[in-house]
Amino acid sequence: MAITKTALRITFAGLLAIAATATASKPSTTVQLIDNATEAEGCELVTSIKGKGKTETQVRNDLKEKAWWHRADTVLITGKTKKGLRGEAYRCREVRITSNPEVIRGCEYLENIEIYNSFSSMLGTNNPVKPSDLADKAWLIGADAIMVIDTDNNSGSAEAYYCGKPHAAND
Repeated sequence: MAITKTALRITFAGLLAIAATATASKPSTTVQLIDNATEAEGCELVTSIKGKGKTETQVRNDLKEKAWWHRADTVLITGKTKKGLRGEAYRCREVRITSNPEVIRGCEYLENIEIYNSFSSMLGTNNPVKPSDLADKAWLIGADAIMVIDTDNNSGSAEAYYCGKPHAAND
């Protein structure tokens, strides 16, 4: 099966548009701003960032968005700049991967997570969907646990949950 460059470009542009629409409001709900360094203890420092904007709300939202794109969930505000705030982005929340229903008992169900790897099958490459791929997608919506339903070469699915407690290991 031959794929033209135009068809591939159109498909990729469509995927980017879908991803932008689906994730537009997530940073404000999944990233927290803190000003006390002890709240970031035990978290992984991802990067330093600067937030800009005309209002304090715009500056704070800019910090959250930049942190979110770096897969960080916490920003420690470290100072002011001429046009905004300076901060350090941390990753404090990890997604626990399990197939054991007991692990997610009492957790809040968020939504089903699905990944389709149709490019892999169309191009004849073997790039299977892994549970960690599902966990990355679940992290973006604020989940801290997933129960894997199925994974294979072309797709994967899981249920995403918010348990609100730290997880030491994957089951």
